[in-house]
Amino acid sequence: MARLPSNTASGNGYARQPTWFTRGRLLLLALLVFILGGIAVALDLRFVTGGKPRPVLPNSLLVLGPKTLDTLQNLPGQEAPPHPPVVRGAGLVWTVDTDRNRLLGTNPESGRVVRNVVVGTGPVAVAIGFGSAWVPNSENGSITRVAVTGSKVEALGLSDQPSGIATGAGYVWVISKRSRKVLRIDPKINLINKTVRLSHPPIDVVVRGGRVLLTIGD
Repeated sequence: MARLPSNTASGNGYARQPTWFTRGRLLLLALLVFILGGIAVALDLRFVTGGKPRPVLPNSLLVLGPKTLDTLQNLPGQEAPPHPPVVRGAGLVWTVDTDRNRLLGTNPESGRVVRNVVVGTGPVAVAIGFGSAWVPNSENGSITRVAVTGSKVEALGLSDQPSGIATGAGYVWVISKRSRKVLRIDPKINLINKTVRLSHPPIDVVVRGGRVLLTIGD
């Protein structure tokens, strides 16, 4: 009876040995993985989405460096400075209408609403920076970016529930109380480029003196 050809055996019945072509492809794949890993480190694109959260004190002030997001200080019993009572940009006062899911730009002299923009569902705040108004939407897990001049509107998906926002030190800073995360958005590309998960939830975020200040809850 004729023997059927085998993919795992050579003609003499011994196991087929990997050829130089197969070994070369494996070496090339390993080299590619190494190079991509080096690029990720060099560009600082390492997301902290799992693993052990960074320990922080409950009911404290957490100070982060904006470039590395390293902890500079963690002061118990203190809070971040309050946000300005009025958010201004391009000569307007900006607020969110949580009931109608809208961003409003009001002329402070006439009191007339001159910008009325639909945002995501459940807007919770607004921050001005980089030529835009940034609105975190808690119910559909997104950020709406609205140009303060012109009509450009962009939506950024987060796959998270944002609860606060601030701008400064070159980035947009978003916090999520539910997932206990700080997310850093690069406004040049509208993408999250670094995330830190904390052991206790961030309640508020502001940027002062080139540092990121977070009020940590219990």
